[in-house]
Amino acid sequence: MKLVTWNINGLRSMKGPIKPFLDGLDADIICFQETKITKDQIESDLALVDGYSSYFSFSQTRQGYSGVATYCKANTTPFLAQEGLFDFAEKSAGNGAIMHYGDLSSKFSQERLYEVDKEGRTIITQHEFYDSAKKRNEKLTVINVYCPRADPEKPERQIFKMDFYKMLETRANAILNSGNHVIICGDINTSHRRIDHCDPNDPELFYDNPCREWMDGILYNKGDYSALIHLNSNSIQTEFCEGFENIKNVSCEKDSSTDGTESNTEESTQQNLKQDSENIDICNNNRAKFIDTFRYFFPHRKNAFTCWNTMKSCRETNYGTRIDYILANSEFHINYVKNCEILPEIHGSDHCPVKADINVTMIPASKCPPCCTKYMTEFGGRQQTLSSFFSQKAKSKYDDEQLCQSPVKTVVSSSLKTSTQKLSKSSVSNSKKRKHENSSNTVSKQTKLHFFTKNKSSKPKVNMEINTKKSANTLSLSQEKLEFMPKIDKSFTTKSSSEVSNFWKSVLKGPEPPPLCKGHNEPCFLRTVKKEGPNLGKQFYCCRRPDGHKTNPEARCSFFQWKT
Repeated sequence: MKLVTWNINGLRSMKGPIKPFLDGLDADIICFQETKITKDQIESDLALVDGYSSYFSFSQTRQGYSGVATYCKANTTPFLAQEGLFDFAEKSAGNGAIMHYGDLSSKFSQERLYEVDKEGRTIITQHEFYDSAKKRNEKLTVINVYCPRADPEKPERQIFKMDFYKMLETRANAILNSGNHVIICGDINTSHRRIDHCDPNDPELFYDNPCREWMDGILYNKGDYSALIHLNSNSIQTEFCEGFENIKNVSCEKDSSTDGTESNTEESTQQNLKQDSENIDICNNNRAKFIDTFRYFFPHRKNAFTCWNTMKSCRETNYGTRIDYILANSEFHINYVKNCEILPEIHGSDHCPVKADINVTMIPASKCPPCCTKYMTEFGGRQQTLSSFFSQKAKSKYDDEQLCQSPVKTVVSSSLKTSTQKLSKSSVSNSKKRKHENSSNTVSKQTKLHFFTKNKSSKPKVNMEINTKKSANTLSLSQEKLEFMPKIDKSFTTKSSSEVSNFWKSVLKGPEPPPLCKGHNEPCFLRTVKKEGPNLGKQFYCCRRPDGHKTNPEARCSFFQWKT
């Protein structure tokens, strides 16, 4: 089974139908964030996709903001689905809701839970797969999240973000403790380590961040998985060193080579088995801890980013951050996750997809849960279209039976029809008479094509006195205008065309050429300050190259100049 998470930055911005787009991602479960679509804006081509079932969470605060969506192939149809971290309707599991909320209601008020969930940042789906080792079905819950961004100028959003993190952790642990496996995927909106950031600050200041401290607490061993690498029976560990790629394959099987003595092999195998048992105990004791699947397989890979500032063309210089994750609980990751990759070659957003390969055989549900978008009133066939109000309804036998059973109504309706017909006929005849009278009272009747030809015999009668007065007035006005008009130099009309063009060039000057940046000696780019403050609306010149690290000569230089 393959799972993809991607901050799409607007689902409706995609060109063409969505099915080829989903098929191109080659995944069974596709989780989108920042769909920027509300419930009244969703259309059937996005909600009803052949071969997929879709589940949406919409923002209730404003349009074009937030929103998440999960598309599941037919072989991974979920058994349960739920919108939001908390269910205010208190539905039972039989109605499609996913239970197990932990102590959310005791930690947060109902108002705060609703305030967080109404931004449409979470959709949860619960699936089943067959575990061949345990010979039984296991449950897997996928939590698709779009975590809030902490605006440094709005401290209340920092508190909002931390509350969202705490609610997410509480709900994930509650589902995990109920016997489910849990995957948290999406835009977490925090770069965990300095290696996940293009230009980190001072180490002490970088890690002195409540969001990174929260990630340290939810991840296994604060993100250090060196003790668990050889436990994964499905993976090949790859380590990337600076300057070149040094690939080391860590096999899950024990080294069977001997150095000529059987005692050494027995001691080595016993030590390996002892170490494995200790690590398995650590993994079981930390069941509530999650593993960053990408960093597990690539702990030292640099410049592995998932988000870039497209306004500054930072993707061209790979000047970004890694804030999109696939987090799996430690037991599930060790037993089933094979690999996780970042796909920067796929464009279409300021983020790129993250894809995980999971070694499980999914069991699809026979019926989609009630949260599926195909059951919405807009697509369930219960809502009437606008054309239905103007189309004539076909008569049915039931209508005829009703008419036969109520003869009084038929007599009344027939009398009403005859009266209305008479009124309509009388009104039409009266209107025709009025038109005929008006046409007869006109001075000259219009005939065929006479409107387009001049009638020589009939000349219009003109009052000569009024016309003479008007002409006198116009002459006096024109003379006054001529007196105030500037006198044209007759010598100017005799000048050559080149002299005339030079004259107009001196009068109508174009924009001044932009200055050259000092770093690359290239024409600068004119920008406008859009941030509120004393410089709002002012224009300045800067290097037109994309942003990048200071050590990158191809990146933007530090040239800056106000436009005078």
